Amino acid sequence: MILHSEFPQAYAWGDTTLEYVNTHELCQGCPEVGVLKIDGGVVHQGHKFGGPLLYDAGVVYLPLFDRGLFINDFKLAVIEVQAQQLKVSLFSEPLILLDKIQGDAIYYFNDLANARRKMVSISSTPWETYPLYA
Repeated sequence: MILHSEFPQAYAWGDTTLEYVNTHELCQGCPEVGVLKIDGGVVHQGHKFGGPLLYDAGVVYLPLFDRGLFINDFKLAVIEVQAQQLKVSLFSEPLILLDKIQGDAIYYFNDLANARRKMVSISSTPWETYPLYA
Protein backbone atom coordinates (compact mmCIF):
# COMPACT_ATOMS: atom_id res chain seq x y z
CA MET A 1 0.00 0.00 0.00
CA ILE A 2 1.21 3.50 -0.83
CA LEU A 3 1.32 5.84 2.14
CA HIS A 4 -0.92 8.89 2.25
CA SER A 5 2.13 11.15 2.32
CA GLU A 6 4.33 9.33 -0.20
CA PHE A 7 2.10 8.81 -3.22
CA PRO A 8 3.38 9.59 -6.75
CA GLN A 9 2.93 13.17 -7.90
CA ALA A 10 2.35 12.22 -11.57
CA TYR A 11 0.55 9.44 -13.44
CA ALA A 12 0.11 8.55 -17.12
CA TRP A 13 -2.45 6.28 -18.80
CA GLY A 14 -2.34 6.19 -22.58
CA ASP A 15 -2.62 9.81 -23.76
CA THR A 16 -3.80 11.08 -20.36
CA THR A 17 -1.48 12.62 -17.77
CA LEU A 18 -2.46 13.49 -14.24
CA GLU A 19 -0.32 15.42 -11.80
CA TYR A 20 -0.56 16.93 -8.35
CA VAL A 21 1.00 20.40 -8.02
CA ASN A 22 1.52 22.68 -5.01
CA THR A 23 1.15 19.76 -2.60
CA HIS A 24 1.46 20.17 1.13
CA GLU A 25 0.70 18.22 4.30
CA LEU A 26 -2.43 19.38 6.11
CA CYS A 27 -0.42 19.07 9.34
CA GLN A 28 2.66 17.10 10.32
CA GLY A 29 2.06 13.41 9.62
CA CYS A 30 -1.26 14.11 7.92
CA PRO A 31 -2.17 13.48 4.28
CA GLU A 32 -0.80 15.60 1.47
CA VAL A 33 -3.23 17.48 -0.73
CA GLY A 34 -2.69 19.61 -3.79
CA VAL A 35 -4.06 21.04 -6.98
CA LEU A 36 -4.91 18.36 -9.54
CA LYS A 37 -4.15 18.76 -13.24
CA ILE A 38 -5.26 16.46 -16.03
CA ASP A 39 -3.54 17.03 -19.36
CA GLY A 40 -2.46 20.45 -18.07
CA GLY A 41 -5.94 21.66 -17.08
CA VAL A 42 -6.72 22.38 -13.43
CA VAL A 43 -9.49 20.13 -12.12
CA HIS A 44 -12.28 21.91 -10.27
CA GLN A 45 -10.50 25.18 -9.56
CA GLY A 46 -10.06 26.01 -5.88
CA HIS A 47 -10.25 22.42 -4.60
CA LYS A 48 -7.45 20.24 -3.28
CA PHE A 49 -7.17 16.53 -3.88
CA GLY A 50 -5.31 13.87 -1.93
CA GLY A 51 -3.90 10.49 -2.67
CA PRO A 52 -3.09 7.86 -3.28
CA LEU A 53 -5.55 7.53 -6.12
CA LEU A 54 -7.05 4.43 -7.70
CA TYR A 55 -7.52 3.98 -11.45
CA ASP A 56 -9.90 1.56 -13.13
CA ALA A 57 -10.92 1.48 -16.80
CA GLY A 58 -10.69 5.22 -17.53
CA VAL A 59 -12.04 6.29 -14.14
CA VAL A 60 -9.94 7.89 -11.40
CA TYR A 61 -10.96 7.60 -7.72
CA LEU A 62 -9.37 9.94 -5.19
CA PRO A 63 -10.08 11.91 -2.02
CA LEU A 64 -11.22 15.52 -2.35
CA PHE A 65 -10.35 17.78 0.57
CA ASP A 66 -13.48 19.70 1.54
CA ARG A 67 -12.55 22.79 3.51
CA GLY A 68 -15.48 24.17 5.44
CA LEU A 69 -16.02 27.05 7.78
CA PHE A 70 -15.79 24.93 10.93
CA ILE A 71 -15.07 21.39 9.70
CA ASN A 72 -12.55 20.07 7.21
CA ASP A 73 -13.45 16.68 5.77
CA PHE A 74 -12.72 14.50 2.79
CA LYS A 75 -15.19 13.35 0.17
CA LEU A 76 -14.76 10.64 -2.40
CA ALA A 77 -14.21 12.03 -5.90
CA VAL A 78 -14.64 10.13 -9.15
CA ILE A 79 -13.22 11.53 -12.38
CA GLU A 80 -14.51 10.14 -15.64
CA VAL A 81 -11.72 11.29 -17.95
CA GLN A 82 -13.43 10.68 -21.31
CA ALA A 83 -16.74 12.22 -20.18
CA GLN A 84 -14.85 15.21 -18.71
CA GLN A 85 -16.84 15.11 -15.48
CA LEU A 86 -16.17 15.06 -11.77
CA LYS A 87 -18.52 13.31 -9.36
CA VAL A 88 -18.27 14.07 -5.65
CA SER A 89 -19.87 11.92 -2.96
CA LEU A 90 -22.40 13.50 -0.65
CA PHE A 91 -20.92 11.64 2.32
CA SER A 92 -17.76 12.82 4.02
CA GLU A 93 -15.20 11.42 6.43
CA PRO A 94 -12.53 13.04 8.58
CA LEU A 95 -10.06 11.11 6.40
CA ILE A 96 -10.27 8.96 3.26
CA LEU A 97 -7.25 6.84 2.36
CA LEU A 98 -8.19 4.67 -0.61
CA ASP A 99 -7.20 1.01 -0.49
CA LYS A 100 -8.75 -0.90 -3.41
CA ILE A 101 -11.65 -1.30 -5.81
CA GLN A 102 -13.40 -4.64 -5.90
CA GLY A 103 -16.42 -4.87 -8.17
CA ASP A 104 -18.84 -2.11 -7.16
CA ALA A 105 -17.08 -1.50 -3.84
CA ILE A 106 -14.37 0.98 -2.91
CA TYR A 107 -12.46 0.14 0.24
CA TYR A 108 -10.76 2.88 2.22
CA PHE A 109 -9.35 3.66 5.64
CA ASN A 110 -10.53 6.62 7.68
CA ASP A 111 -7.62 6.74 10.11
CA LEU A 112 -3.88 7.34 9.74
CA ALA A 113 -3.00 3.96 11.26
CA ASN A 114 -5.05 2.14 8.59
CA ALA A 115 -6.88 0.27 11.35
CA ARG A 116 -10.48 1.09 10.36
CA ARG A 117 -11.27 -0.14 6.86
CA LYS A 118 -14.62 0.90 5.42
CA MET A 119 -16.45 0.17 2.20
CA VAL A 120 -18.75 2.22 0.00
CA SER A 121 -20.83 1.00 -2.93
CA ILE A 122 -20.23 3.07 -6.06
CA SER A 123 -23.70 2.51 -7.47
CA SER A 124 -25.68 3.25 -4.30
CA THR A 125 -23.73 6.32 -3.15
CA PRO A 126 -25.37 9.69 -3.90
CA TRP A 127 -23.17 11.94 -6.07
CA GLU A 128 -23.06 15.53 -7.24
CA THR A 129 -21.74 15.93 -10.80
CA TYR A 130 -19.64 18.84 -12.07
CA PRO A 131 -17.77 19.70 -15.25
CA LEU A 132 -14.17 18.57 -14.86
CA TYR A 133 -12.63 21.99 -15.36
CA ALA A 134 -15.18 24.16 -13.52
